[in-house]
Amino acid sequence: MLARGQPALGLFDDPPYQTSETTLAPGDLVMLFTDGLYEVQGLNEELYSQQRLILDVGNLIEKPADQIFDEVLQAISAFSVAHEFDDDVCLLGMEFSGKPEQKS
Repeated sequence: MLARGQPALGLFDDPPYQTSETTLAPGDLVMLFTDGLYEVQGLNEELYSQQRLILDVGNLIEKPADQIFDEVLQAISAFSVAHEFDDDVCLLGMEFSGKPEQKS
């Protein structure tokens, strides 16, 4: 899902954050990240976009989350003209394993 940018967390007293809900299924991966991850300049001033990030993650989705994140960070670094990130990057993930078993 592509979302529009919202105010930076903690900078404003009462910002109007958009919220949403979804149902997770066992095996789902939740990935949160800052714009420093995809606003990276490549050759010919091309930007590594959110769409490209989605494609790259989609190609790696069968791998464990830590491996996905490592490979995505490596791919973006390689895409960058300077082979590094221009902005700060925060990448956080969670693999949902399902509800814990109920003890009788």
